Amino acid sequence: MLRGTRSIELFLSRVSRRGLCVIILTPMAENFAKDKPGVFEYLNSLRPLGHLGESLDIAYGILYLVSDESKFVTGSELVIDGGYTAR
Repeated sequence: MLRGTRSIELFLSRVSRRGLCVIILTPMAENFAKDKPGVFEYLNSLRPLGHLGESLDIAYGILYLVSDESKFVTGSELVIDGGYTAR
């Protein structure tokens, strides 16, 4: 997925846009885990903030990336993962 995101970024840089790769808790994930007791508790325990990402947790990061405020940001990643990669 990371390689694909960078490819998208390189392609979109020619048209002055930014590529986004967003992974959050979705109804599909909830449906998948509903008959698997303890799945969400386990996944939540992996994050220092203690919960999976929801759309509002990442909305402002995306808003920043698509705004003019990030006009000099390119070829980098904004990680919004509840501290998962920092653990």
